[in-house]
Amino acid sequence: MEIASPSRGNFFFLPASDTRGSVAIFWDDSAVTLSNAFILTYSITVSVKIQGTGTEFLLSIVYGPSTADDKPAFLQEMVSIKPMTGSPWLIMGDFNLIYEARDKNNLNLARRLMGQFRAAIDASELIELHCSNRRFSCSNERVVPTLVYLDSMFYNVAWDAIFSPCTVQALLSSHFDHCPMFITSIITPPCKARFRFENFWPRHAGFFDTVREAWVPGMSSTNPLTRLRVKLGRTAQALCSWSKELFGNAMFQLHLANEIIHRFDVVQDNRALNPLELELWKLLKARVLGLATITLTSNVQNYLMNFRRCKNFVHALTTERGILTSHDDKEASIHRHFSRVFSTTEPPSLPFN
Repeated sequence: MEIASPSRGNFFFLPASDTRGSVAIFWDDSAVTLSNAFILTYSITVSVKIQGTGTEFLLSIVYGPSTADDKPAFLQEMVSIKPMTGSPWLIMGDFNLIYEARDKNNLNLARRLMGQFRAAIDASELIELHCSNRRFSCSNERVVPTLVYLDSMFYNVAWDAIFSPCTVQALLSSHFDHCPMFITSIITPPCKARFRFENFWPRHAGFFDTVREAWVPGMSSTNPLTRLRVKLGRTAQALCSWSKELFGNAMFQLHLANEIIHRFDVVQDNRALNPLELELWKLLKARVLGLATITLTSNVQNYLMNFRRCKNFVHALTTERGILTSHDDKEASIHRHFSRVFSTTEPPSLPFN
């Protein structure tokens, strides 16, 4: 599998037409079961069953056509796959359409298609799951870019009753001109850190020597299961130390490059990048897949050194009024809270003298 990890070897797909129109769903059998795939011209609809809880819902993945003449047929198909009342349904993908003017950074709008898209959403009884950290999801990556929010997620009331609250976040655009969208529950249980074997480790010098040095030394226990557990634990610990020494700096550079790319993506929601920022952004995106030594001009180096550290982002606040995700609502709630904490409504009972 070129585009998915080995654990996600199961998939359904809708073939592409030239470089457009492809849809694919990958899943891990140990987490979910997908069945009853219904493949149409612009979409794939499957039944999803979560292994741990047995919860079931319908999932539709779409890829909207780019030509205006084909969009009415796409919207008609979207309405036709609406399930029966009471069936949980989540639909997502690149719709290649917007229904609100705020989803584009200029006024070059196809208002007739916007109205048709809004009518299809209403007919399907869908609610949009808004992205919490980005205004736009797609850029044409020009000096004066066109930014659009095309990658949307919608759900019906039955799905919301099962999975709410949840949030959508835009990930890095390092590999695409679109931002991948990540949907997750707002409250996630803590998970214990586990050893993770990387497939590229055996190709590097020192791997087998590290394994041999950790595996060969003997031990006093004669129980075979205990011996195996101890040997595996020592080997995992040795490989983690070896990987950290060999790849730690490269991973730091990769995370730093991805963080800067993400910051530039967010900046473009409000303004165009200046030539210096655009140069750095394109250079980092070109190098991030095979991270090598980045040769930068002195101006870019100075800009990079002065780049401010990112601030922690609060994705949602749970208050007595509900879950707040927009910036204005969170700001107002925090202001009200601390105003009550620090304000004094009663005069002091004793004078200073």
